[in-house]
Amino acid sequence: MIRVPVYDLREEDDAFTLDGEGFAVVERRSAVTDFQDEAQIRGTYYAEAEHLLKDVTGAGQVFIFDHTLRRRVPGRQDYGNGPCQPATRVYVDHTAKSGPKRVRDLPPDEADELLKGRVQVINPWRPINHRDYDAPFAVAEASSVRHEELIPSDLVYPKSCGRNLQRRVQPRTSLALHQGTAAGRGNLDQVLRLTFGCRSLCPAYRVPGA
Repeated sequence: MIRVPVYDLREEDDAFTLDGEGFAVVERRSAVTDFQDEAQIRGTYYAEAEHLLKDVTGAGQVFIFDHTLRRRVPGRQDYGNGPCQPATRVYVDHTAKSGPKRVRDLPPDEADELLKGRVQVINPWRPINHRDYDAPFAVAEASSVRHEELIPSDLVYPKSCGRNLQRRVQPRTSLALHQGTAAGRGNLDQVLRLTFGCRSLCPAYRVPGA
């Protein structure tokens, strides 16, 4: 068993930044009334996420490319109909190759020019309806992660194949945990996690989470 320090993100909301630790807590209420409604997610939440990321990062352009709903449903297999099960492994969504590929998939005519500057892939996470007691979101501080501890892993789907990075847990790992919105605050808190960034321009350029 490996013991690591775990911190409550809600107790120090302002202490974490995307450029420093690789994640941040922000307050932004959503107008979505039903996160099971695909039309509301794509029509309302995507626009909210774009505005949020522009406000937090100062980005000139934001491209929203997909979303994942997670909820524990005993016996359900992932990638079927309905939400995915909570993630049980510590991982980074993008590698040094799949991060730039993601950029080239979105605005192909602009990708080469964009990759000369500062590009980030950021994963916004939020609880839905209430605090997440069953599988709260955890992130590792960027300074506690070494490159050699990240293991490339293929993601094989019926019609495609991707790649992410699995994380070997080490005693020096520092984790921050977030269950979501505190009582009485409604649909408010979000965690932003940096999953790919230009390393030369940002100290924290990829952060494991689960």
